[in-house]
Amino acid sequence: MTTPDSGAPAAYVTSAIEQFTARGEQTALIHGERTMTFAELLSLAYRTARVLRDHGLGRGDRLVLLAANPIEMSAVGLAAHLLGVSYTPVYAAGGEQVVDHILRDAAPAAVVLACAGPILPAHRMISIAREAGVKLLFGLGPSPDRDPDPDVTDLLDEAARRPDAPLPVAAQEGDIARVLYTGGTTGLPKGVVYTFGALTAAAGAWAGAAPPPGLRFLAMTPMAHAAGAIACGLLRHHVSVELFDEFDADLLLRRIGEASAEGRPVTTYLYPPFLYRLLDHPELAATDLSGLALVSYGSAPVTPHRLAQAVRSLGPRLRQSYALTEAIAITSLGPEDHAAAAAARPELFASVGRAVPGVSLRVTGADGRALAPRTEGAVEVSGPTVMAGYWQRPDLTAGVLRDGWLSTGDMGRVDDDGYLYLTGREKDLVIVDGTNCYPQAVENVLTAHPAVRRAAVIGVPDARTGEALIAVCTAAPDGPAAASEGLGPPNVVARLRDSVRAALGAAHVPARIEFVRDIPTASYGKPDKAALRALLAPTNPTSTRSNG
Repeated sequence: MTTPDSGAPAAYVTSAIEQFTARGEQTALIHGERTMTFAELLSLAYRTARVLRDHGLGRGDRLVLLAANPIEMSAVGLAAHLLGVSYTPVYAAGGEQVVDHILRDAAPAAVVLACAGPILPAHRMISIAREAGVKLLFGLGPSPDRDPDPDVTDLLDEAARRPDAPLPVAAQEGDIARVLYTGGTTGLPKGVVYTFGALTAAAGAWAGAAPPPGLRFLAMTPMAHAAGAIACGLLRHHVSVELFDEFDADLLLRRIGEASAEGRPVTTYLYPPFLYRLLDHPELAATDLSGLALVSYGSAPVTPHRLAQAVRSLGPRLRQSYALTEAIAITSLGPEDHAAAAAARPELFASVGRAVPGVSLRVTGADGRALAPRTEGAVEVSGPTVMAGYWQRPDLTAGVLRDGWLSTGDMGRVDDDGYLYLTGREKDLVIVDGTNCYPQAVENVLTAHPAVRRAAVIGVPDARTGEALIAVCTAAPDGPAAASEGLGPPNVVARLRDSVRAALGAAHVPARIEFVRDIPTASYGKPDKAALRALLAPTNPTSTRSNG
């Protein structure tokens, strides 16, 4: 499949080739005992592109990678982009229903399966791909099964038989570079379309000062998500990327300690629950953090109380990124902002930062007009880093993209200095006795209490108040609720309720506060509120007030 010519080769691809060529023998990627130089990365990308081309893939086709974080992942993506093929990486650790939906929705010409790591078994991924109608199946290396599937071609084996001479870049600026899928927290994931031009703009928006010499990025979250975008940007600045199949707090601390001892810097990206696990690790205080250059975090809300703890424990070497699958660069709260929050502006711990270069931000009222600073409304964003639209869903696209502005679905306010404060999701709004309540605000109050480590708040039907709030908490390790499950110690629950009432008002006080061992999470580290609603919401809208 081809699309009409749209101009010069995509700068996003040509610039990557130039940067990788400039540092040929420097280590680009590490995974366990394996390493790959920039020259080897380019070589594998050219060889892989020839295999894909020989199997009929070309400009305008789509390729899906089902994987954790294999070392060949960057080469597969670059190979697709060389050919002008749209590339969709999928972290295949989710349920089969999600993978099946993505394959049916994306309708790729080919699927690449990488079977290592905490993902679906190879035979299940093959079956799902076949049932979704995918004709071309590739594996990264030999099949782990005793009886390899004859219909799955070993991509690496075929690539080894091809020459690695440079290929011309077929991708053009306006072509579809990627179709990325949302986390599916409100239903099945939606495909989000990005052109090569948008990826170039996003790389520029996130670009900051030149990274320190010898920097290594520790990719402990899926490369199919935000870590992949960060890694792509850092590889262009000749930063080595070490890949891990899953988060491991022990290993992360060990890598930081090793880097400190060797006098070289490391950086990483964490979802908030992973940041919390790092902060709670018993060896953190004893670990030399001098080699830790930066911890980036995002993809889910961070509670201000825990963020203040992070600055005390790690220093202000923190950067928060606020983005969506639909807008891959919106705001940033940098190390200088974290330092200011710790020194004199604690309110900044509740902010997601200011708009990154090239991005416009506004808060609007019900009439769609921009609101004055410090006024809560719907958060909207505009700029070249916004999606082109939802894949094959013009109805959904029209619902969120209007006159160049994307409705993020978040509620918030902007202060006089341009800092954005998110107050909740529009769809999460719970109306209790006529009062608008946003669960995130309640969660922030609960987690500020020393008895609570994490909290998730949902709304359920209530016969008396219309809706009511239910809070699910995990206990702090040494707190008074540490050994309890269910409704929790009455004195702790009473104090939590008093804290919410004092901070937000009576309507925000949860009707029930329950303690559990762990809060289920969906993708990107967000609490799985759909699962909580299914577990906790009453079948009939009767009163839920049970712990007064």
